[in-house]
Amino acid sequence: MYTAQICFEADRDALVHELKVVENALEDGATEMTMIAAENVFERHVSKILNNEARAMQQVVRGLKDLRIAVARARLPKSRK
Repeated sequence: MYTAQICFEADRDALVHELKVVENALEDGATEMTMIAAENVFERHVSKILNNEARAMQQVVRGLKDLRIAVARARLPKSRK
């Protein structure tokens, strides 16, 4: 028998997992962009853009991490039990 609590926990766990997957992908991409920029493969202004975008991606990663933690700590509201 499925209860509201069981469904809530399943949804919460699935969302936490998906947020972590997105975090990891963005972090990997930002790291790769930073490494490529450091290799000076492209013109200086392109490398600067890569670094700036990688920093922006890291900010998004931090926001997603905060969101993931908040979701992981979430509890089913008493009015929905």
